[in-house]
Amino acid sequence: MNYSTFPFPKDEKVGWPWNSKNIDLLDSITNDLSYPKITVVTPSFNQGEFIEETIRSVILQGYPNLEYLIMDGGSNDETVEIIKKYEPWISYWESVKDKGQSHAINKGFDRATGEILAWLNSDDIYTENALKYVAQKFAENPDILLICGDCYFGDRQGKITGIKKPPEFTLEHFWTGGNVPGQPAVFFRKQVIEKVGNIDESLHYLLDWELWFRISLNLPKNLMMNVDKPLALARIWDEAKTSIAGIKAINERKNTLDKHKKDLNTKSWYNKGYANVYKRYTLLHWHNKNYPLALKNILQYLYFSWKF
Repeated sequence: MNYSTFPFPKDEKVGWPWNSKNIDLLDSITNDLSYPKITVVTPSFNQGEFIEETIRSVILQGYPNLEYLIMDGGSNDETVEIIKKYEPWISYWESVKDKGQSHAINKGFDRATGEILAWLNSDDIYTENALKYVAQKFAENPDILLICGDCYFGDRQGKITGIKKPPEFTLEHFWTGGNVPGQPAVFFRKQVIEKVGNIDESLHYLLDWELWFRISLNLPKNLMMNVDKPLALARIWDEAKTSIAGIKAINERKNTLDKHKKDLNTKSWYNKGYANVYKRYTLLHWHNKNYPLALKNILQYLYFSWKF
C-alpha cells in the first residue's frame, strides 16, 4: 500500500497522532501475516470534530496486519468527508442509518476477519504503538482471551485529565456495581464474542458493562489479563454520551440485573447489585431535588442492604 500521499496535519496540530514519526515508516510497512490480524471497529455518528484524530491514531500505529472498519450511522456533518480523506488506508467503511452505537459495533464485529477485536469510539484515540504491544502480549500468552490496559481520560481538546486502571474481572465486581475497564483499552480474541454473543442492541449507555458482565459469567478469570500500560485515551466532554446518561443509564443497569438475576440467585452477593442500583437512584433524585423519589429509593436501598 502506498503511504506517500498520506495526509499531513494542519500546521496548528501537534503531538500524537498529528506529527507522528510513524509517518516516515509507513512506506516500509508490508502486510506481514506473522502478526495476528487485529480488527478495530469505529462506530460513528456526527463526530466530525474528533474522528480524524481517531482515524490517525489507528492508521499511524503502523501495525502490519490491521483491518480497520468504520461504521457510520449516516452523519450529516463533516464526518464522511474526513473518512474519504483516509479511504485508501481504511479496510471498509459505510455511512448508513443504523439503530445506534451497539448496532454499529455488532455490524463491524460480524464483518471482522481479525483474530483480535476491539472497538474505538469516534472521539477516542489509541496511544502510540498500542496495537503492537497488544499483539506481543497475546503472542506471549496464547491462552489469554482478553487483555485490558490503562486508559487515559482526556478533555475535549484531548488534554489528559486522569487515568483509569483496569478492574478485577470478576462476576461479583460487575454485578455489585464495580467500574468497567476503560473500554478503548480492551482487546479480545474473536472467540470471546462467539462464546458470549454480540453486544445487547437494546442498551445505549451500559452496553460495555453488560458485555463485561457476560464475559465474566462465561469465561474463567485466568483467561483475562490486565496490563500496566496506557493503551488509549477516552475523551470525556459535556456532550459525550457517558456524561449525560443519568436516569437512563441507571434504568439500563437495573434492567440488566433483572435479565441476569436467574444466573445468580444462589450467590451470597446477589442483593448487593440491587442495593447499588437503588443507591444510584437515590443520589440522582436527591441531586435533582426530587425528594419523594429519593426517599422511595433509599427505602429500597435499605431493604436490599439489610438482606445481604
